[in-house]
Amino acid sequence: MAIESTFEAPLSYGDIAVVELTVERIGRTSVVFGYDIRRKRDGLLCFRATITTVLVNLDTMKPTPLTEELRSIFRRFLTD
Repeated sequence: MAIESTFEAPLSYGDIAVVELTVERIGRTSVVFGYDIRRKRDGLLCFRATITTVLVNLDTMKPTPLTEELRSIFRRFLTD
């Protein structure tokens, strides 16, 4: 797993945060998820992160290829 994040602007007490989750890349054994958090009142981007998650076999703890079923689900959220 790998995580990269940047803080762009503050959220204050009482702010409503809107979280957008996207799929940025689908690999053979991994998926890169993108998270954007914006303030609802003005749409300002406050936080951005990308998280790379790898599918592993729980018996061997080694990476395993994504199934077609998972790929199909992730493709619906893939960004261009």
